[in-house]
Parts: sequence; structure tokens; C-alpha cells
Amino acid sequence: MTALRFQLAPGQALAFAADPPPNTSPLAHERLLELYYDTADLALWRAGWRLSTRWRTGRWQLRLQGGDLKQPLLWDVQDCAVDCTKLPFKGRLGQTLLELLEGQELSLQLRLDGQRQIWEWVLAAGGRGRVTLEQGAVQVADLHLRFHELALSLPPLADETRWTALQQLLVPYEAVPSLQEPVVRGFERLRQAVPAFHKAQRAELDRGLSIEQAFARIVESCCRHFLANEEAVRAGDVEGVHQMRVALRRLRSCLRLFRALVPRAASAELVEEIRWLNGLLAAARDWDVFQSEGLQPLREHFPKRRGLAMLWRQVEQHRRQCYQRLHQGLELTRYRRLTLQLWLWLCCRRWRTGLTAQQYQALQAPLAAFAKAELRRLRRRVRRLGERFDSLDGAQRHRLRIRIKQLRYATEFFADLYLAARSDAFRQALSTLQDHLGAMNDALMTRRLLDELELAAANATRALVEGWYGGRMDLQLRDFAPYWQAFRDCRPPWKGR
Repeated sequence: MTALRFQLAPGQALAFAADPPPNTSPLAHERLLELYYDTADLALWRAGWRLSTRWRTGRWQLRLQGGDLKQPLLWDVQDCAVDCTKLPFKGRLGQTLLELLEGQELSLQLRLDGQRQIWEWVLAAGGRGRVTLEQGAVQVADLHLRFHELALSLPPLADETRWTALQQLLVPYEAVPSLQEPVVRGFERLRQAVPAFHKAQRAELDRGLSIEQAFARIVESCCRHFLANEEAVRAGDVEGVHQMRVALRRLRSCLRLFRALVPRAASAELVEEIRWLNGLLAAARDWDVFQSEGLQPLREHFPKRRGLAMLWRQVEQHRRQCYQRLHQGLELTRYRRLTLQLWLWLCCRRWRTGLTAQQYQALQAPLAAFAKAELRRLRRRVRRLGERFDSLDGAQRHRLRIRIKQLRYATEFFADLYLAARSDAFRQALSTLQDHLGAMNDALMTRRLLDELELAAANATRALVEGWYGGRMDLQLRDFAPYWQAFRDCRPPWKGR
């Protein structure tokens, strides 16, 4: 069975429960009640364990899961309190628990309370699955985190059949992917009072994978990075906005990297919607960068300049407006549909649609040769343009930065195929070049933002800001040559010893 989880808006969950989709029949309706215990510093959770008592079929059970356990351990207990005499304090598992709990007391950390409804789902193409609707709240201190989630269990299906079935079930209810169980979100909130931003994680590739398997893992890594930052973006976190934008850039770089084997048409509709969302993120991010990396240092150097104080207020107003438009975008059906279609595109291997037998066969080839060829191709493109750096104008330097970024992302995607030290050194050389070119590009971005503020060219404050960025650009131009030479001298990870 394939297991998938999706979130619903409260109204959509109510509609689903009241009028389930066709071809479903009710199986069960039960109470969800589970109390999670841990030490004050969440020693169990941080080590990958969960200890809880739960109400099931008229009795309380003590439940321990995590670590190397394939299945949770269950014991009947008298009430909702933890009966430590039931816990296995012998053997390797017992030693682990003793070390984690030594000198500490267990206390209630969060409470999950809700309802679960289960339906059998008869699929049009044959086979039977299950649809589970879970609704309720996770109580964390004084905070109640509401959840309305669909959990789907599907039998093995052809890609096209799975795609059609999921579309018919999920699209009418505007479902969106759920990457974390409600309890996990609760513990994350315990560890940090506000939603945290998340950086990209490696796709974990190896040389035994096919090209298609590697492509799917990279796409999944990018999707998870994107979705993991939604809460932080909704909370107005600056770094969350940056990370969501990075996730979409990485995804588009992945699609370009594999374009020879996964044609542009396979993802054209998704890319168009990604471009729309990235426009909202980019506008907010540009004002963030201008305010924190441009105006803030200037105000510290010239604290008495009234013009800078006025400019700061204008920038803050524009920044807030961009965040408002971004948050409004996240509430649109268009955004919810994008997240769903992107996740289903991955789960159903939608890029296979329209491939010829020859193209499909090419995707099944070993990864190593493809990765090496693509990295070499991207490196040649960077060097071909970078060797003419002194003659490049602003637009061409920006193009060079994009090529460097594409090579850096590809190096990160394929890092597990090569020696870590070699990959890290090469990626660091690229990152340094990208940062220097980014600082140069900031000067061009600043002119555009000042134009949006309608500051005249003769305005004294504008002259001060542009002079500041001009000085920074001169420094970056002067320092570029040694960093470029360091990149040229850095041995690529795919080359032999």
C-alpha cells in the first residue's frame, strides 16, 4: 500500500465528512485521544522516540515507538498516566531509555484530541484503498494547533490510474500535501515558539540509482524544502521567505538540469505557476535585502540623516505591502492547487506522460555518467563566460551569476556521488563567486527599487544610497579576480585523483 497525507481547510473537511466522495463506504468512526510524555528538554523526542498513552477501544494503552523498532510497543495500563514499570529497561533498548531518562522526570508535553473517520475506497480501475479523515487539535501549552487531514492508503496502481483517482478525490476539496503528522508539528512548536524556517536537505543519491530515480529524489527534496517553509512564510519570517524562494529556484534548476531527458512540456504548466509564486516571493525578498543589507548599515554610519529615516519608512511600507500580497497569494485556490499538483506530479511520475519508449529507456540508464556529463557541461558554460569577465556589462554579469548558481545546485544535487571534501571545496568556491556577483547585482536591484519609490536622480538621499552601493561594487570588482582564479584551480569532484 502507498500512504499519502493531505490537509483540508476546516470547511472542506466538514463537507467531506458530511458528503463523502462516490465509491466510498464507511468503515469506522472513532475517538482520537493521545497524551505524549517526555522530559523537560524533550530528550526522548530529540533522540527519535515517542512515549504516549492513548485511548483505544475502551481502554488505555501505553505506547513506545521510534529507534530501531519496526512496530510500536504496546501495554494495557489503568489510566492515562505513564506506568514506568511497563517500560523495557533491560537489554540494549533498556540501556538507551535509561541513558535518556537518567535523573529526569517525565511530564505531559502535548495532548492530541480529535475524531477519526475511515472509509473504504473502491477504485474505478479495480482495487480497494482506504480514506481516513482525522480532525481535532494538538494542545501545546496554551496553544491549540488545529488539524484536518486526509490519510490515503492505495494499492499498487499504474501512474495514470493513480493520477486520475487522486485528482478526482482531492481537487474538489482543495487538498494540499501534509508532510508532517499533527504530533510532529506539535513537538516542533514545543522546540520553537514560532514556526521555524528550514534549509534544503540532500536528496541522498548513490551510484546505483537510475537517472529517473535520482530525478525523483531531487524533485522530492525540493518540494519538501518548499512546503516545509510555508508556516514560516505565513508567520512573516524573513528567512522563511528566502528559503521558500531558494526551494523553487532549486526545483527549476533541477528541471533544467534533466531537460534533455525530461522535456520542457512535461512540466510547463507547473513552471508557469511556480513563476507566479516566485514573483510574489521575489518582491518581498528584494525589499528585505535592500532594507537589511543596504539601508541598515547606511543608517548606522549616518544616524542623523533625516532623508535616510524617511527612506526607511518608505521602504518599510513597500515591504509590508509586498508581504501582504504574498500572504494573500497563499490564501488563493491557485496556490493550494499548485502545491497539490506539484506533489501529485511527483507521486504519479507525471513526467512520463508523452515520453517515447526510447526516452523512457534513456531515463533508466545509470546515474553516474549522466551526472558527470552535466556537471562538465555546466562548468564549461561558467568558464566560457567568466573568462571574459572584464568585458561583461551588468546584464552579462547577472547571467554569469545564474550559470554559477546552476552549477552550484547541480554540485549539491550530485554531491553524494563524490568525495565529500572535494564536493564541499568545489561548492564553496562557487558559493563565494555567487556572493560576489550577487553584491554587484544588488546595485542594479537598488536602482530599480529607488525608481519604484519615485526618488528623483537628483535626490540627495538617492545619491547617497547609490554612492554607497557604487563603492561596494568597486570593491567586489577588484576582489573578483583572485576568487575566480581559486575557482579555476579548484579540482572538480568528478575528476579522478
